[in-house]
Amino acid sequence: MRILTFNMQAGIGSQSTRDLVLGFRRQLRDGPRKQKNIDAIASFIRDFDVVCLQEVGLGGKRSGGVSQLPRLMEVSGLTHSAVQTNRIVGKVSIHGNAILSRYPIKNIIDRKLPGRVPGRGKIICEIEDITIINTHLSLSSNAQSQQLNFIAEDIKGRAPVIMCGDLNLRAASGILTGFSERTGLNILTNITTKTHPSWSPKRDLDHILASPELSAQPPTVYDVRLSDHLPVSVTVSSNRRIAG
Repeated sequence: MRILTFNMQAGIGSQSTRDLVLGFRRQLRDGPRKQKNIDAIASFIRDFDVVCLQEVGLGGKRSGGVSQLPRLMEVSGLTHSAVQTNRIVGKVSIHGNAILSRYPIKNIIDRKLPGRVPGRGKIICEIEDITIINTHLSLSSNAQSQQLNFIAEDIKGRAPVIMCGDLNLRAASGILTGFSERTGLNILTNITTKTHPSWSPKRDLDHILASPELSAQPPTVYDVRLSDHLPVSVTVSSNRRIAG
């Protein structure tokens, strides 16, 4: 099973620090460049089995008043999805996390993460008898610790588990390694899988963790500059064969 995690920046597609700062209008409005970028993202993700996306535009002026999810599914051919809305900014932006899958999705749970500033969440589901968790953590270390403790409680009694997301943490951070020790999940990404910023990757912020009963190939970061983050993937397998 090929797993991908990608903070898609709602299709804004920043290409440089200057672009990120001066392209403020694209963060507030839709347009041809953003639509083209959504199609490019959808075309890229079509080769994966399970795709965990963060910062998906789900409405508001930022995404032309409509969810980006149907177009992502149409172009990618990934016919199963689970989505959660995490942040609403007036009429400007509605965005959240989504999971797209080649296989049916069952038992979807939408959970909001704790933190002083609201707007973070995790979505949990089951795909081919594997629990998949997609999340986007806050920026502060205090909130990250609180959020990972919250996630750890939902992992208890579940196996096998794959957790993906923009964690805003380095793989070697004590917060993440402590979470790995508590839950038994292996951190498959590492200090070499640098994903941010996409135009000059210096930080490993996007991660995939998995239960030890799942074997995994080395992670791959893709030089696909469609966001301020780069996508990263891992191929995992269990003792039983995944149909398809």
